[in-house]
Amino acid sequence: MSPNTPFDGALVVRMIEAAPNPMLLVASDGRIEFVNAEFERFFGYTRDELLGTPVERLVPDYVRAQHPALRDGFFRDPMTLRIGAGRDFVGRRKDGSEVAFEIGLAPVRTERGLHALAALVDLTRRRSVELALRESEARFRSMADSAPVLLWVAGKDMGCTFFNRPWLEFRGRTLAEEQGHGWADGVHPEDRERCFDTYARCFEERVPFTMQYRLLRHDGEYRWLHDAGTPRFDTDGGFAGFIGSCIDVTESKRLADELQSLNQELELRVRLRTAELLEANRELEAFCRSVSHDLRAPLRHITGFAGYLLEEPAVRDSAEARRLAEVIERSSRKLGLLIDDLLAFSRMGRVELARRRVALKDVLDEVLADLTPEVEGRAVEWTISQLPEVWGDPALLRQVLANLLGNALKYTRPRDVARIAVESEMVDSEVVVRVRDNGVGFESAHAGRLFQVFERLHGEAEFEGTGVGLASVKRIVERHGGRVWAEAELGQGACFSVSLPRESDGRMGGAA
Repeated sequence: MSPNTPFDGALVVRMIEAAPNPMLLVASDGRIEFVNAEFERFFGYTRDELLGTPVERLVPDYVRAQHPALRDGFFRDPMTLRIGAGRDFVGRRKDGSEVAFEIGLAPVRTERGLHALAALVDLTRRRSVELALRESEARFRSMADSAPVLLWVAGKDMGCTFFNRPWLEFRGRTLAEEQGHGWADGVHPEDRERCFDTYARCFEERVPFTMQYRLLRHDGEYRWLHDAGTPRFDTDGGFAGFIGSCIDVTESKRLADELQSLNQELELRVRLRTAELLEANRELEAFCRSVSHDLRAPLRHITGFAGYLLEEPAVRDSAEARRLAEVIERSSRKLGLLIDDLLAFSRMGRVELARRRVALKDVLDEVLADLTPEVEGRAVEWTISQLPEVWGDPALLRQVLANLLGNALKYTRPRDVARIAVESEMVDSEVVVRVRDNGVGFESAHAGRLFQVFERLHGEAEFEGTGVGLASVKRIVERHGGRVWAEAELGQGACFSVSLPRESDGRMGGAA
Protein backbone atom coordinates (compact mmCIF):
# COMPACT_ATOMS: atom_id res chain seq x y z
CA MET A 1 0.00 0.00 0.00
CA SER A 2 1.35 3.43 -0.90
CA PRO A 3 2.54 5.60 2.01
CA ASN A 4 0.39 8.35 0.53
CA THR A 5 -2.72 6.34 1.40
CA PRO A 6 -4.19 8.01 4.49
CA PHE A 7 -4.92 6.02 7.65
CA ASP A 8 -7.26 6.77 10.44
CA GLY A 9 -5.02 8.16 13.20
CA ALA A 10 -7.12 6.58 15.93
CA LEU A 11 -6.74 3.17 14.25
CA VAL A 12 -2.97 3.57 14.09
CA VAL A 13 -2.87 4.44 17.80
CA ARG A 14 -4.89 1.35 18.69
CA MET A 15 -2.61 -0.85 16.60
CA ILE A 16 0.51 0.55 18.26
CA GLU A 17 -0.94 0.16 21.73
CA ALA A 18 -1.78 -3.49 21.14
CA ALA A 19 1.70 -4.40 19.78
CA PRO A 20 3.88 -6.68 21.98
CA ASN A 21 7.04 -4.78 20.94
CA PRO A 22 8.07 -1.23 21.90
CA MET A 23 6.58 1.06 19.20
CA LEU A 24 6.41 4.81 18.55
CA LEU A 25 5.04 7.20 15.96
CA VAL A 26 7.34 10.05 14.87
CA ALA A 27 6.30 13.12 12.87
CA SER A 28 8.34 14.42 9.94
CA ASP A 29 9.86 17.15 12.13
CA GLY A 30 11.23 14.50 14.52
CA ARG A 31 8.70 14.99 17.31
CA ILE A 32 7.30 11.94 19.09
CA GLU A 33 3.58 11.68 18.39
CA PHE A 34 2.77 8.47 20.25
CA VAL A 35 4.39 5.58 22.16
CA ASN A 36 2.88 2.39 23.52
CA ALA A 37 3.18 0.97 27.03
CA GLU A 38 5.98 -1.42 25.99
CA PHE A 39 8.00 1.57 24.77
CA GLU A 40 7.54 3.30 28.15
CA ARG A 41 8.81 0.17 29.96
CA PHE A 42 11.70 -0.29 27.52
CA PHE A 43 13.12 3.27 27.85
CA GLY A 44 11.92 4.09 31.38
CA TYR A 45 10.03 7.28 30.39
CA THR A 46 6.37 7.96 30.91
CA ARG A 47 4.24 8.75 27.90
CA ASP A 48 3.73 12.35 29.04
CA GLU A 49 7.52 12.81 29.26
CA LEU A 50 7.99 11.72 25.65
CA LEU A 51 5.07 13.09 23.65
CA GLY A 52 5.98 16.21 21.69
CA THR A 53 9.69 15.91 22.38
CA PRO A 54 12.41 15.25 19.75
CA VAL A 55 13.16 11.64 19.17
CA GLU A 56 16.91 12.44 19.42
CA ARG A 57 16.58 12.52 23.20
CA LEU A 58 16.52 8.72 22.98
CA VAL A 59 19.82 8.61 21.07
CA PRO A 60 23.23 8.55 22.85
CA ASP A 61 25.32 11.70 22.61
CA TYR A 62 28.08 10.11 20.49
CA VAL A 63 25.67 9.32 17.61
CA ARG A 64 23.05 12.05 18.17
CA ALA A 65 24.53 14.41 15.57
CA GLN A 66 24.08 11.77 12.84
CA HIS A 67 20.42 11.10 13.61
CA PRO A 68 18.65 14.15 11.99
CA ALA A 69 20.28 13.37 8.63
CA LEU A 70 19.09 9.76 8.83
CA ARG A 71 15.56 10.91 9.74
CA ASP A 72 15.40 13.51 6.99
CA GLY A 73 16.60 10.92 4.46
CA PHE A 74 13.76 8.61 5.44
CA PHE A 75 11.11 11.28 5.03
CA ARG A 76 12.54 12.42 1.66
CA ASP A 77 12.32 8.85 0.34
CA PRO A 78 9.92 7.02 2.64
CA MET A 79 10.21 3.21 2.51
CA THR A 80 10.08 0.31 4.89
CA LEU A 81 13.52 -0.17 6.50
CA ARG A 82 15.14 -2.49 9.02
CA ILE A 83 18.08 -1.04 10.92
CA GLY A 84 20.40 -2.92 13.23
CA ALA A 85 20.27 -6.34 11.52
CA GLY A 86 23.98 -6.26 10.77
CA ARG A 87 24.99 -4.15 13.74
CA ASP A 88 23.20 -3.22 16.92
CA PHE A 89 21.26 0.05 17.02
CA VAL A 90 21.78 1.73 20.40
CA GLY A 91 19.35 3.84 22.41
CA ARG A 92 19.63 5.70 25.70
CA ARG A 93 17.24 5.05 28.55
CA LYS A 94 16.03 7.63 31.04
CA ASP A 95 18.57 6.38 33.62
CA GLY A 96 21.40 6.93 31.12
CA SER A 97 22.02 3.26 30.40
CA GLU A 98 22.23 2.04 26.84
CA VAL A 99 20.01 -0.57 25.25
CA ALA A 100 20.61 -2.45 22.00
CA PHE A 101 17.82 -3.12 19.56
CA GLU A 102 16.87 -3.65 15.96
CA ILE A 103 14.43 -1.14 14.55
CA GLY A 104 11.95 -1.46 11.72
CA LEU A 105 10.61 1.72 10.04
CA ALA A 106 7.50 2.04 7.95
CA PRO A 107 5.97 5.26 6.49
CA VAL A 108 2.41 5.92 7.63
CA ARG A 109 0.23 8.86 6.43
CA THR A 110 -2.57 10.00 8.67
CA GLU A 111 -4.84 13.00 8.59
CA ARG A 112 -1.99 14.83 10.32
CA GLY A 113 0.55 14.11 7.61
CA LEU A 114 3.42 11.64 6.96
CA HIS A 115 4.79 9.79 9.99
CA ALA A 116 7.40 7.15 10.66
CA LEU A 117 6.11 4.10 12.48
CA ALA A 118 9.00 2.43 14.36
CA ALA A 119 8.94 -1.03 15.91
CA LEU A 120 11.83 -2.11 18.17
CA VAL A 121 13.21 -5.59 18.93
CA ASP A 122 15.18 -5.81 22.20
CA LEU A 123 18.67 -7.26 21.58
CA THR A 124 19.92 -6.99 25.15
CA ARG A 125 19.30 -10.66 25.98
CA ARG A 126 20.80 -11.76 22.68
CA ARG A 127 23.87 -9.57 23.27
CA SER A 128 24.19 -11.08 26.75
CA VAL A 129 23.95 -14.61 25.35
CA GLU A 130 26.42 -13.83 22.58
CA LEU A 131 28.82 -12.26 25.08
CA ALA A 132 28.55 -15.28 27.37
CA LEU A 133 29.13 -17.54 24.38
CA ARG A 134 32.22 -15.58 23.34
CA GLU A 135 33.52 -15.66 26.90
CA SER A 136 32.82 -19.40 27.08
CA GLU A 137 34.66 -19.98 23.82
CA ALA A 138 37.56 -17.88 25.06
CA ARG A 139 37.72 -19.88 28.30
CA PHE A 140 37.59 -23.14 26.36
CA ARG A 141 40.39 -22.04 24.05
CA SER A 142 42.46 -20.85 27.00
CA MET A 143 41.99 -24.14 28.85
CA ALA A 144 42.53 -26.16 25.70
CA ASP A 145 45.73 -24.32 24.84
CA SER A 146 47.09 -24.78 28.37
CA ALA A 147 46.14 -28.48 28.55
CA PRO A 148 49.07 -30.95 28.65
CA VAL A 149 47.42 -33.09 25.94
CA LEU A 150 46.60 -32.65 22.26
CA LEU A 151 42.92 -31.73 21.80
CA TRP A 152 40.74 -31.78 18.69
CA VAL A 153 37.10 -31.13 17.81
CA ALA A 154 35.29 -32.50 14.75
CA GLY A 155 31.92 -31.67 13.24
CA LYS A 156 29.18 -33.99 12.02
CA ASP A 157 30.95 -34.38 8.66
CA MET A 158 34.05 -35.83 10.43
CA GLY A 159 36.06 -32.78 9.45
CA CYS A 160 38.05 -31.26 12.30
CA THR A 161 37.22 -27.67 13.22
CA PHE A 162 39.60 -27.07 16.12
CA PHE A 163 43.04 -28.10 17.37
CA ASN A 164 44.61 -26.68 20.51
CA ARG A 165 48.02 -25.03 20.62
CA PRO A 166 49.91 -28.16 21.84
CA TRP A 167 48.58 -30.05 18.80
CA LEU A 168 49.65 -27.31 16.38
CA GLU A 169 53.07 -27.06 18.06
CA PHE A 170 53.42 -30.84 17.91
CA ARG A 171 52.63 -30.83 14.21
CA GLY A 172 54.40 -27.57 13.37
CA ARG A 173 51.44 -26.50 11.22
CA THR A 174 48.75 -23.82 11.30
CA LEU A 175 45.14 -24.36 12.27
CA ALA A 176 44.07 -23.77 8.67
CA GLU A 177 46.43 -26.51 7.47
CA GLU A 178 45.15 -29.02 10.02
CA GLN A 179 41.43 -28.26 9.76
CA GLY A 180 39.09 -30.56 7.90
CA HIS A 181 41.11 -33.67 7.08
CA GLY A 182 44.43 -31.89 6.77
CA TRP A 183 45.73 -33.52 9.95
CA ALA A 184 45.31 -36.95 8.36
CA ASP A 185 48.25 -36.28 6.03
CA GLY A 186 50.53 -36.86 9.02
CA VAL A 187 49.23 -40.34 9.92
CA HIS A 188 51.77 -43.06 9.20
CA PRO A 189 50.87 -44.90 5.96
CA GLU A 190 50.86 -48.25 7.77
CA ASP A 191 48.32 -46.97 10.32
CA ARG A 192 46.14 -44.82 8.04
CA GLU A 193 43.56 -47.37 6.90
CA ARG A 194 43.06 -48.82 10.39
CA CYS A 195 42.84 -45.34 11.89
CA PHE A 196 40.26 -44.06 9.38
CA ASP A 197 38.17 -47.24 9.58
CA THR A 198 37.89 -46.84 13.36
CA TYR A 199 37.20 -43.12 13.02
CA ALA A 200 34.45 -43.56 10.41
CA ARG A 201 32.78 -46.50 12.15
CA CYS A 202 32.55 -44.70 15.51
CA PHE A 203 31.23 -41.54 13.82
CA GLU A 204 28.54 -43.59 12.13
CA GLU A 205 27.63 -45.46 15.32
CA ARG A 206 28.20 -42.36 17.50
CA VAL A 207 30.14 -44.31 20.12
CA PRO A 208 33.40 -43.46 21.94
CA PHE A 209 36.67 -44.89 20.68
CA THR A 210 40.31 -45.30 21.65
CA MET A 211 43.08 -46.19 19.26
CA GLN A 212 46.80 -45.81 18.76
CA TYR A 213 48.54 -44.64 15.62
CA ARG A 214 51.71 -42.90 14.54
CA LEU A 215 51.55 -39.19 13.69
CA LEU A 216 54.31 -37.15 12.08
CA ARG A 217 55.83 -34.61 14.46
CA HIS A 218 57.25 -31.25 13.36
CA ASP A 219 60.81 -32.64 13.45
CA GLY A 220 60.00 -35.42 10.99
CA GLU A 221 59.71 -38.22 13.57
CA TYR A 222 56.64 -40.41 13.76
CA ARG A 223 55.36 -40.59 17.32
CA TRP A 224 52.81 -43.02 18.76
CA LEU A 225 49.63 -41.28 19.96
CA HIS A 226 46.86 -42.69 22.13
CA ASP A 227 43.70 -41.05 20.78
CA ALA A 228 40.43 -41.08 22.76
CA GLY A 229 37.33 -39.60 21.14
CA THR A 230 33.79 -39.21 22.43
CA PRO A 231 30.62 -38.02 20.66
CA ARG A 232 29.16 -34.64 21.56
CA PHE A 233 25.56 -33.47 21.30
CA ASP A 234 23.84 -30.07 21.18
CA THR A 235 21.28 -28.82 23.70
CA ASP A 236 18.48 -30.47 21.76
CA GLY A 237 20.22 -33.85 21.85
CA GLY A 238 21.27 -33.72 18.23
CA PHE A 239 24.61 -35.22 17.22
CA ALA A 240 27.18 -32.43 16.84
CA GLY A 241 30.39 -34.35 16.14
CA PHE A 242 33.28 -35.58 18.28
CA ILE A 243 35.79 -34.19 20.73
CA GLY A 244 39.00 -36.01 21.52
CA SER A 245 42.37 -35.92 23.22
CA CYS A 246 45.71 -37.47 22.35
CA ILE A 247 48.77 -38.22 24.43
CA ASP A 248 52.22 -39.16 23.20
CA VAL A 249 52.80 -42.76 24.32
CA THR A 250 55.97 -43.41 22.32
CA GLU A 251 58.19 -43.82 25.37
CA SER A 252 55.70 -45.92 27.33
CA LYS A 253 55.13 -48.08 24.25
CA ARG A 254 58.88 -48.51 23.87
CA LEU A 255 59.14 -49.51 27.52
CA ALA A 256 56.20 -51.88 27.11
CA ASP A 257 57.88 -53.46 24.07
CA GLU A 258 61.13 -53.81 26.03
CA LEU A 259 59.23 -55.29 28.95
CA GLN A 260 57.51 -57.76 26.65
CA SER A 261 60.88 -58.70 25.18
CA LEU A 262 62.31 -59.13 28.67
CA ASN A 263 59.30 -61.22 29.70
CA GLN A 264 59.76 -63.44 26.68
CA GLU A 265 63.45 -63.77 27.52
CA LEU A 266 62.56 -64.50 31.13
CA GLU A 267 59.99 -67.12 30.09
CA LEU A 268 62.65 -68.76 27.94
CA ARG A 269 65.08 -68.74 30.85
CA VAL A 270 62.41 -70.17 33.14
CA ARG A 271 61.70 -72.95 30.66
CA LEU A 272 65.41 -73.71 30.35
CA ARG A 273 65.86 -73.53 34.12
CA THR A 274 62.84 -75.76 34.64
CA ALA A 275 64.28 -78.27 32.22
CA GLU A 276 67.60 -78.10 34.08
CA LEU A 277 65.82 -78.60 37.42
CA LEU A 278 63.88 -81.56 36.07
CA GLU A 279 67.12 -83.07 34.84
CA ALA A 280 68.76 -82.31 38.19
CA ASN A 281 65.83 -83.96 39.98
CA ARG A 282 66.19 -87.01 37.81
CA GLU A 283 69.91 -87.12 38.58
CA LEU A 284 69.15 -86.63 42.28
CA GLU A 285 66.66 -89.48 42.23
CA ALA A 286 69.24 -91.68 40.51
CA PHE A 287 71.79 -90.63 43.12
CA CYS A 288 69.38 -91.40 45.94
CA ARG A 289 68.75 -94.85 44.50
CA SER A 290 72.49 -95.34 44.23
CA VAL A 291 72.99 -94.21 47.82
CA SER A 292 70.19 -96.43 49.01
CA HIS A 293 71.49 -99.48 47.17
CA ASP A 294 75.24 -99.08 46.59
CA LEU A 295 76.21 -97.50 49.93
CA ARG A 296 73.91 -99.34 52.31
CA ALA A 297 75.15 -102.81 51.39
CA PRO A 298 78.85 -102.18 52.19
CA LEU A 299 77.80 -100.11 55.20
CA ARG A 300 75.85 -103.06 56.58
CA HIS A 301 78.95 -105.22 56.07
CA ILE A 302 81.11 -102.74 57.98
CA THR A 303 78.61 -102.53 60.83
CA GLY A 304 78.23 -106.31 60.93
CA PHE A 305 81.96 -107.02 60.87
CA ALA A 306 82.54 -104.43 63.59
CA GLY A 307 80.00 -106.23 65.77
CA TYR A 308 81.64 -109.57 64.92
CA LEU A 309 85.06 -108.22 65.90
CA LEU A 310 83.71 -107.08 69.25
CA GLU A 311 82.75 -110.68 69.95
CA GLU A 312 86.23 -112.02 69.19
CA PRO A 313 88.24 -112.96 72.35
CA ALA A 314 91.40 -111.29 71.02
CA VAL A 315 89.53 -108.01 70.57
CA ARG A 316 87.72 -108.28 73.91
CA ASP A 317 91.02 -108.88 75.69
CA SER A 318 92.71 -105.87 74.03
CA ALA A 319 91.46 -102.49 75.23
CA GLU A 320 92.83 -100.68 72.17
CA ALA A 321 91.40 -103.22 69.71
CA ARG A 322 88.00 -103.05 71.47
CA ARG A 323 88.07 -99.24 71.33
CA LEU A 324 88.87 -99.21 67.63
CA ALA A 325 86.12 -101.76 66.87
CA GLU A 326 83.61 -99.64 68.83
CA VAL A 327 84.68 -96.53 66.87
CA ILE A 328 84.10 -98.42 63.62
CA GLU A 329 80.67 -99.56 64.77
CA ARG A 330 79.61 -96.09 65.99
CA SER A 331 80.88 -94.40 62.84
CA SER A 332 79.09 -96.84 60.58
CA ARG A 333 75.84 -96.39 62.49
CA LYS A 334 76.25 -92.59 62.33
CA LEU A 335 76.91 -92.83 58.60
CA GLY A 336 73.71 -94.84 58.24
CA LEU A 337 71.74 -92.16 60.09
CA LEU A 338 73.32 -89.47 57.95
CA ILE A 339 72.35 -91.31 54.76
CA ASP A 340 68.80 -91.68 56.06
CA ASP A 341 68.60 -87.96 56.88
CA LEU A 342 69.98 -86.91 53.50
CA LEU A 343 67.54 -89.13 51.66
CA ALA A 344 64.67 -87.74 53.72
CA PHE A 345 65.92 -84.18 53.08
CA SER A 346 66.04 -84.73 49.32
CA ARG A 347 62.54 -86.23 49.29
CA MET A 348 61.13 -83.18 51.10
CA GLY A 349 61.89 -81.02 48.07
CA ARG A 350 60.23 -83.41 45.63
CA VAL A 351 57.18 -84.78 47.36
CA GLU A 352 53.83 -83.19 46.50
CA LEU A 353 52.20 -81.35 49.43
CA ALA A 354 48.96 -82.89 50.70
CA ARG A 355 47.30 -79.58 51.56
CA ARG A 356 44.38 -79.35 53.96
CA ARG A 357 43.35 -77.68 57.21
CA VAL A 358 45.55 -78.96 60.03
CA ALA A 359 44.82 -78.69 63.75
CA LEU A 360 48.28 -78.00 65.21
CA LYS A 361 47.12 -79.13 68.67
CA ASP A 362 46.43 -82.66 67.34
CA VAL A 363 49.83 -82.78 65.59
CA LEU A 364 51.59 -81.60 68.76
CA ASP A 365 49.88 -84.30 70.84
CA GLU A 366 51.19 -86.97 68.47
CA VAL A 367 54.74 -85.57 68.62
CA LEU A 368 54.70 -85.40 72.43
CA ALA A 369 53.54 -89.02 72.58
CA ASP A 370 56.46 -90.08 70.35
CA LEU A 371 58.92 -88.15 72.57
CA THR A 372 57.86 -89.95 75.74
CA PRO A 373 61.02 -92.14 75.82
CA GLU A 374 63.17 -88.97 75.62
CA VAL A 375 61.41 -87.49 78.66
CA GLU A 376 61.57 -90.52 80.95
CA GLY A 377 63.83 -89.98 83.94
CA ARG A 378 64.02 -86.21 83.36
CA ALA A 379 62.33 -83.23 84.99
CA VAL A 380 60.56 -81.48 82.12
CA GLU A 381 58.00 -78.68 82.50
CA TRP A 382 55.83 -78.20 79.43
CA THR A 383 53.87 -74.98 78.79
CA ILE A 384 51.50 -75.45 75.87
CA SER A 385 49.33 -72.53 74.69
CA GLN A 386 46.24 -72.89 72.52
CA LEU A 387 47.25 -73.69 68.95
CA PRO A 388 45.03 -72.75 65.96
CA GLU A 389 44.43 -74.44 62.65
CA VAL A 390 46.72 -73.79 59.69
CA TRP A 391 46.76 -74.78 56.03
CA GLY A 392 49.37 -77.37 55.07
CA ASP A 393 50.61 -80.93 54.89
CA PRO A 394 50.04 -82.65 58.28
CA ALA A 395 52.82 -85.20 57.84
CA LEU A 396 55.44 -82.57 57.00
CA LEU A 397 54.25 -80.21 59.74
CA ARG A 398 54.57 -83.11 62.17
CA GLN A 399 58.24 -83.39 61.17
CA VAL A 400 58.71 -79.66 61.86
CA LEU A 401 57.32 -79.89 65.41
CA ALA A 402 59.11 -83.16 66.07
CA ASN A 403 62.44 -81.64 65.08
CA LEU A 404 61.98 -78.43 67.07
CA LEU A 405 60.74 -80.20 70.23
CA GLY A 406 63.41 -82.88 69.88
CA ASN A 407 66.09 -80.20 69.73
CA ALA A 408 64.58 -78.45 72.74
CA LEU A 409 64.75 -81.68 74.75
CA LYS A 410 68.30 -82.40 73.55
CA TYR A 411 69.76 -78.99 74.38
CA THR A 412 68.10 -78.77 77.82
CA ARG A 413 69.73 -81.99 79.10
CA PRO A 414 72.28 -80.07 81.18
CA ARG A 415 69.44 -78.36 83.09
CA ASP A 416 68.10 -79.83 86.32
CA VAL A 417 64.61 -78.83 85.16
CA ALA A 418 63.97 -78.45 81.44
CA ARG A 419 61.40 -75.79 80.67
CA ILE A 420 59.91 -75.93 77.18
CA ALA A 421 57.04 -73.72 75.96
CA VAL A 422 55.01 -73.91 72.75
CA GLU A 423 53.21 -70.62 71.93
CA SER A 424 51.26 -69.21 69.01
CA GLU A 425 50.32 -65.75 67.77
CA MET A 426 48.12 -64.44 64.94
CA VAL A 427 50.04 -61.96 62.75
CA ASP A 428 48.01 -60.67 59.79
CA SER A 429 47.19 -63.74 57.67
CA GLU A 430 49.80 -65.93 59.35
CA VAL A 431 50.16 -68.06 62.45
CA VAL A 432 53.51 -67.77 64.22
CA VAL A 433 54.42 -70.81 66.35
CA ARG A 434 57.31 -70.44 68.82
CA VAL A 435 59.21 -73.16 70.69
CA ARG A 436 61.14 -71.75 73.67
CA ASP A 437 63.54 -73.57 75.95
CA ASN A 438 65.95 -72.83 78.78
CA GLY A 439 68.76 -74.87 77.25
CA VAL A 440 72.35 -74.05 76.47
CA GLY A 441 71.44 -71.55 73.73
CA PHE A 442 73.93 -70.15 71.23
CA GLU A 443 75.40 -66.87 70.06
CA SER A 444 72.70 -64.99 68.13
CA ALA A 445 75.21 -63.84 65.49
CA HIS A 446 75.36 -67.44 64.24
CA ALA A 447 71.58 -68.00 64.08
CA GLY A 448 71.48 -68.00 60.26
CA ARG A 449 73.94 -70.90 60.02
CA LEU A 450 71.61 -73.24 61.92
CA PHE A 451 69.36 -73.82 58.91
CA GLN A 452 72.13 -74.86 56.52
CA VAL A 453 72.85 -78.53 55.88
CA PHE A 454 75.61 -79.96 58.14
CA GLU A 455 75.95 -76.70 60.09
CA ARG A 456 76.12 -77.25 63.87
CA LEU A 457 76.99 -74.79 66.65
CA HIS A 458 77.83 -77.45 69.22
CA GLY A 459 80.33 -80.26 69.01
CA GLU A 460 79.24 -83.86 68.56
CA ALA A 461 80.85 -84.77 71.87
CA GLU A 462 78.35 -82.45 73.58
CA PHE A 463 75.19 -83.17 71.58
CA GLU A 464 74.59 -85.81 68.93
CA GLY A 465 73.15 -84.96 65.51
CA THR A 466 73.76 -84.93 61.77
CA GLY A 467 73.19 -81.22 61.04
CA VAL A 468 70.30 -81.93 58.68
CA GLY A 469 67.25 -81.53 60.95
CA LEU A 470 66.91 -77.73 60.96
CA ALA A 471 67.68 -77.55 57.23
CA SER A 472 64.73 -79.91 56.74
CA VAL A 473 62.56 -77.65 58.91
CA LYS A 474 63.47 -74.63 56.78
CA ARG A 475 62.71 -76.46 53.53
CA ILE A 476 59.32 -77.70 54.76
CA VAL A 477 58.26 -74.30 56.13
CA GLU A 478 59.30 -72.43 52.98
CA ARG A 479 57.37 -74.88 50.82
CA HIS A 480 54.33 -73.96 52.92
CA GLY A 481 54.91 -70.28 52.09
CA GLY A 482 56.24 -69.49 55.57
CA ARG A 483 59.45 -68.45 57.29
CA VAL A 484 61.62 -69.82 60.10
CA TRP A 485 64.07 -67.96 62.33
CA ALA A 486 65.85 -68.34 65.66
CA GLU A 487 66.78 -66.10 68.59
CA ALA A 488 69.03 -67.06 71.50
CA GLU A 489 71.73 -66.10 73.97
CA LEU A 490 74.57 -68.34 74.94
CA GLY A 491 73.61 -70.16 78.14
CA GLN A 492 70.15 -68.50 78.25
CA GLY A 493 68.10 -70.81 76.06
CA ALA A 494 66.70 -70.42 72.54
CA CYS A 495 63.48 -69.60 70.72
CA PHE A 496 62.66 -71.02 67.29
CA SER A 497 59.79 -69.32 65.38
CA VAL A 498 57.83 -70.65 62.42
CA SER A 499 55.24 -68.67 60.39
CA LEU A 500 52.54 -70.61 58.53
CA PRO A 501 49.57 -69.40 56.41
CA ARG A 502 46.15 -69.56 58.05
CA GLU A 503 44.48 -70.07 54.67
CA SER A 504 45.54 -71.37 51.28
CA ASP A 505 46.93 -68.29 49.52
CA GLY A 506 48.85 -69.78 46.62
CA ARG A 507 52.25 -69.37 48.25
CA MET A 508 52.80 -73.09 48.95
CA GLY A 509 55.02 -74.72 46.40
CA GLY A 510 54.67 -78.11 44.79
CA ALA A 511 57.49 -80.47 44.17
CA ALA A 512 60.74 -78.52 43.89
